[in-house]
Amino acid sequence: MKRIILATAVALTLTACATNQEAYYKAIEARENRLAQQELRTDSAIADMAAAGGPEAKGMGIMYFGLKSAGAKANQQAIAEPKSLSEQILPWLAVLLPEARMMLQARIGADVQMRQSDNALAGKVDDNDMIVDLVKGRGPIVGTAEDRLIYPVAE
Repeated sequence: MKRIILATAVALTLTACATNQEAYYKAIEARENRLAQQELRTDSAIADMAAAGGPEAKGMGIMYFGLKSAGAKANQQAIAEPKSLSEQILPWLAVLLPEARMMLQARIGADVQMRQSDNALAGKVDDNDMIVDLVKGRGPIVGTAEDRLIYPVAE
């Protein structure tokens, strides 16, 4: 079992080292250049048709460019970015060590619940202190001693 895990780790490490970022960026540049040329040809063809046609063609040209500027473009094919070593290993760790993932999730959940409980308690303590102050006739600590505090009175 140790040999299988070791062989998998070595294979993943070598794969991560072989990832070529330069080829990725060249592919992105080639795609963007191709799309820019295609868009330029389409725009000039629409402009030529609108200039040569009647009012309907001009209206369609205006609609096309209006929709284009509003973001109504055809879907573009995305090129996947190379994954880092941690992005490649984490799915395998979830498969090989599900208990560790579950324990980490349980610990994070417990921390969140404790923080929520502490926050709720702090809010209740503040509310209780305010109610006690109002019942005993003590004014809340606002401003200075010379300030006049106005409380609503039930009639």
